[in-house]
Amino acid sequence: AAEGHGGARDIAVSCLFEDSVIDSPVFRRGRGRLLGFAKQLARDHAFPMQVGLVSECGPVGRSALNPRYKECLLASKIVLHANPDGWEGDARLWEAVASGALVFVDRMCQPIKHPLLDGVHVVFYDLTDEGMRRLEDRILYYLSHDAERETIGWQGREFVTAHHRSIDRVNEIIGALERRSEAELRDARGLVFPSLLLDSRYSEQTGTLNLGDFVNPAYATLNQLTGSNRFPTDLDVTL
Repeated sequence: AAEGHGGARDIAVSCLFEDSVIDSPVFRRGRGRLLGFAKQLARDHAFPMQVGLVSECGPVGRSALNPRYKECLLASKIVLHANPDGWEGDARLWEAVASGALVFVDRMCQPIKHPLLDGVHVVFYDLTDEGMRRLEDRILYYLSHDAERETIGWQGREFVTAHHRSIDRVNEIIGALERRSEAELRDARGLVFPSLLLDSRYSEQTGTLNLGDFVNPAYATLNQLTGSNRFPTDLDVTL
């Protein structure tokens, strides 16, 4: 059997959604449809599957992985996943890919840094009637082609652990705020420099601009996000 990080991958296919997604207004289009598909797949084939939850719903998932959930991911050859109807790239997706299993996920369209590539890191499918019919054929194909399945699973794991951990998201936010503060500083300079040039013919200057008024609030936000006092919040720079 193919080896996962926790031992042999003895579960052919997993789809780890609770039955409530079938009627949920937030999840029924993607996860509800996929769960119904997985239930039918289990009825039609004899290979071992895990369909439904392996751990309780609740806050434990917000701070740590439930051991049974983790063990199931590590024991699965293929994990079937669907994004929430209103957004893409939830925590369950990154957890599944990080397990090293081959993850099937509905096609993602929102631009992100370091996007997942079809057939390289994951396998995309379409939430259409034709897409769901093709999904079964592709699952059967990869279950019978171990080397291809394991290669994509491993490449996905390496890619996600390099680019899509929680710390990577925090660094993206900090980087965006830093770029914003730099842009505000440039804008502030742009506001004052043209007037200085225009007013240079006069001998009297009527006012000054303190750049700290623009930069200090942004730096205070950065300190809150990083839990540090890395950025000064008492700048007093007048032009």
